[in-house]
Amino acid sequence: MYACLALVSYKPLNGNVRHVAFHLKVVRGDQVEHFIYQVVGEATNMTYGHREGTDPSTSVRYAGDVLITDTIDDEDTLSAIKKVLVDCPIDNDIVTSDCHDWCVKGLELMHDDDLIEDEGYYGASEYLLNLGRP
Repeated sequence: MYACLALVSYKPLNGNVRHVAFHLKVVRGDQVEHFIYQVVGEATNMTYGHREGTDPSTSVRYAGDVLITDTIDDEDTLSAIKKVLVDCPIDNDIVTSDCHDWCVKGLELMHDDDLIEDEGYYGASEYLLNLGRP
């Protein structure tokens, strides 16, 4: 078993802000599983959204991604990353909060728990920063 974690961006549905989410790709022998961890909805009304089975690069809205880590090679680390992303708090009290903020928080939590290394943390953080906001 090995797994890769990336930050993926999608072209906007409305407006000019790209949607961002985490993509966890798990490979067990010849089986490949895809997991998307994200928040959906508008500021102050976001909810957690988890999808399985779809490679984000096949979406017509797919805009790109950045690798966070490709060194997940044990079930404990894989489970810990999944738990951080499922439990990552959603801040619906701030009217400007969005999927970018949630992903930043997820990166921080994984980095603080030593689940991702500095290079992946800073690379993904820079990727988010370069996506910009209106």
